[in-house]
Amino acid sequence: MESSHIADASITYSDEQLLRKRGYQFIKQLGEGSYAKVYLTNHEQSGRPDATLACKVINARKAPREFVTKFLPRELDIIGKVAHPNIIHIAAIFHIEHKFLIFMRYAENGDLLEYILRKGEVKESVARVWLYQLSLALQYLHVLDIAHRDIKCENVLISANYNIKLADFGFARFVALSGRQVMSTTYCGSLIYASPEIIKGKPYFPKCSDVWSLGIVTYIMLNKTMPFSESNSRQLYKLQMAQQWSFRRRILPALTQGIVAMVTKMLEPNFKARVTIDDILQDVYFKEAALEMTETEKAALNFAVRHKSELQHAKSFDMADIANTHEQAKEAYTSTVIVSADSRVAVDQPETTAVQGVTTVPEVTTVQEPTTTQEPTDFSFIIKAVTEREMAHVAENDQPIDVEQMGTNSPPAASQLDSKMEIALQ
Repeated sequence: MESSHIADASITYSDEQLLRKRGYQFIKQLGEGSYAKVYLTNHEQSGRPDATLACKVINARKAPREFVTKFLPRELDIIGKVAHPNIIHIAAIFHIEHKFLIFMRYAENGDLLEYILRKGEVKESVARVWLYQLSLALQYLHVLDIAHRDIKCENVLISANYNIKLADFGFARFVALSGRQVMSTTYCGSLIYASPEIIKGKPYFPKCSDVWSLGIVTYIMLNKTMPFSESNSRQLYKLQMAQQWSFRRRILPALTQGIVAMVTKMLEPNFKARVTIDDILQDVYFKEAALEMTETEKAALNFAVRHKSELQHAKSFDMADIANTHEQAKEAYTSTVIVSADSRVAVDQPETTAVQGVTTVPEVTTVQEPTTTQEPTDFSFIIKAVTEREMAHVAENDQPIDVEQMGTNSPPAASQLDSKMEIALQ
C-alpha cells in the first residue's frame, strides 16, 4: 500500500513499516464502518507459501466506550481460544496504540448474503452441506459454553473451495458460570435474525437463540428471502409466536420433508421446545446423506471437550489494558507498542485463504489521528491460549465442494432480486 493512501487510513506509515518487517503487506482497503476498516493483505512466511489475509482494524478512539470495555475484550478473548475448521482462522492480533488489528483468512467467495444475492437461492443439496458445517461450528462453540449471538448470513463466509466459515465474534461470550448456564440480558444482533425471547426483552438463554438464528439463515439460503418481512419488533414478535411463515411456493416442491422439518424445529417459538444443536446434528436428515465429521472436525471437537475448563479460564490478555486503551486514546502518542498473537491452529491454511467480514455501522464524525514521532519497537504476545503443539492434529478442512455440480442456480438479473432480501442490506 502506498504511503499516500495511509494518511487518512486507520494505520499510520510507521505502523505499516513495522508490520512489513513482520511480513505483513497491506494491498488495499476492502470496506469500513465508523470505527473499523478492513484491508486485503499479504503475509510472507519464511519457508512457507504467502497467505492472503483480511485485516480488520478497530479504532478504539472512535468506538463507543461500551464496545471497547465490554464487547471487544470478549471478542479478543474468544477468537484467541477457538480453533475449528468451520470457524474463520485468526492468524494474528496486534495492538498498536489505540488500534487493534485482527488478521484473518480472506474469503474469496465473500459472505453468504452476497452469494445468495449473486447466485440466487441455494439448492438443497448444497444447503444441506453448508448447514451441516455451520452446525458443527456452533456445536463446537456450545461445547465450550460460548454463544455466538450474531449468527446471520453476513457472518457466514465461503472459502475458495466453497466451504463454510463462521466469523465475527463481536457479540460472542461465555455463557456458563460454575457449570450452570447463564441467561443473557444483552439484546444484540440483527432484528431479522433475533429469536422471540430476545425481541420480548426478557433475559434469555443465548444457545437457544443461536439455534433460532441458524434456522433463519437456513431459510434464507433456500428461499432467497426472509421468513418474516416485518420491521416493527412488536409485530414481528406476534408473527414469530404464531409461526406465520412459509416456504415460497415455487421452492417448496423441490425441497425434501427432511429440510422442511429441520427448519420448522429450529424456528420453534418456544425456546424450551426448540431443538438443540446436538439434536440437529443427530437428525436423520444428515445421516441419510451420509454426512459425517471429518477427522479434523472430530479432533477439534474432542479437544474442546477435553480442555473446555482450561480454555474458559485461560487468561489470554488483561482486560484492564483494553479499558486503558479507551481512556488513553484521547491523547497523542509518542511511541507505539505492538502485541502479536501467535496462531493457535496447528497448520497453516493450504491452497485457500478464506475470509473477511465487516459489520456495517453508521458513520460518525472523523477524529484526527495522533502524530507518531517515534519508531515502534516493542513486541510481545497478547494471546496464546491454545498452542500450536496442542492443536498439532487440527489441520485445515477445506476440501473442494462442486456447487455447480450439486445444483446452485445461475445468477439472477438485478431486477429479479427479491425486495425482501434487499432489506437485509439496508
